[in-house]
Amino acid sequence: MDANALTVLAILVAGYTLLAEEKRIDLKLRFSWVDKSVVGFLVSALLYTIYLPVLSAIDLALPFKWLWGFDEKITAFTAIVAILLYLALKLGGKRLPKSKTADWQKVSSHLLRNQKFEQLAFLLDKYHHQFLLAFHDRWFDRIRSRLMAPYRPSIQDLIELELGKEPHDSSNSSRVKTTLINLMKPFAFTLSYCLPDHRKYREDVSTSISAIFKSHLFVRHLAQTQPLLCAKFTTVRFSADDEFTTLFLKELIANTSSPLYRELQDNQNCSYTGEYYIDDSNPLLSFYFKDIEIASQVGVWKPIGDYTKEFIKKQKGEDNYYNKPFSYTYYEEEKWTCPIFVSIHFFTVMTSRAIHMGHQDHMWLMYIERYVDEMIRSGTFGHLAK
Repeated sequence: MDANALTVLAILVAGYTLLAEEKRIDLKLRFSWVDKSVVGFLVSALLYTIYLPVLSAIDLALPFKWLWGFDEKITAFTAIVAILLYLALKLGGKRLPKSKTADWQKVSSHLLRNQKFEQLAFLLDKYHHQFLLAFHDRWFDRIRSRLMAPYRPSIQDLIELELGKEPHDSSNSSRVKTTLINLMKPFAFTLSYCLPDHRKYREDVSTSISAIFKSHLFVRHLAQTQPLLCAKFTTVRFSADDEFTTLFLKELIANTSSPLYRELQDNQNCSYTGEYYIDDSNPLLSFYFKDIEIASQVGVWKPIGDYTKEFIKKQKGEDNYYNKPFSYTYYEEEKWTCPIFVSIHFFTVMTSRAIHMGHQDHMWLMYIERYVDEMIRSGTFGHLAK
């Protein structure tokens, strides 16, 4: 092997060591047995060409002739280039092999314990499409569900069996139907067994995601750096989903420098009909309000409304912030750092979208009335109440 091949090999080793920590972790996680086999073959070819003179001297060289102008030097150089290209392709990939889910759980837990949030956020962002897909039924899940549906007893049948009674429908037609179902049972179970089954994989992903999003510190980090990533996970169900959704949305309204404040300030385009135009440059508002059904299913109003109520309750007496002398700058600047004003504007934009999209939900607009009640009750406007 000449100096050029040695140089390329040195660059390969140095390039790996210079990779950012999260990229090295990503490469290790996604390196499956297939990848190891490919790289192992290329490394074996490289070593073979390097030691070919030695192998020939001891009669261990393989009995084949060089083709197409290849020789030891060119083959070694080609193997190194192939390894480089293969690793480059792996670095650009985003799919985590299902067999590596257990390794992902260990790595994510380690990064979380050591508060390496940048690295963990990088990996979660890279794999999130795959993880989100794991929470949804695939075509084979739907087929399996239909195949097994006739063999799942109804609640009424279970109750009657528990009471020692015969099933409620014992007519002749029911008996014939039951007989046909029993005849098809072996076929249905066999076909169901042959279909792919990713239920264990879904459970593992759910356990991993739950553990990650139970960390308040990590969710706060994501709410500032990658809020859209958090928003996507609020639409799926896992064991800690309610806790995570509440924490994420409260963090958005509690932190006046969060992306939610900026997006609401930037999104004030309202037509003469009262409908707000949601610009694509506002990813959070676009995600929840372009299709208002998402905001309705997630219940985005509750964490934001509850936090605002508690915020108002803390403003006690005549010396609180909201009883200070009014400043003209409130019209332009200060109001966009006020959780109460921003929360009200949030509800205004949300209900406007719901009305003009014909969504049959009040979207809990009555929270605004509760804000006023809390203002008066807590003394925020105590001088008015007197």
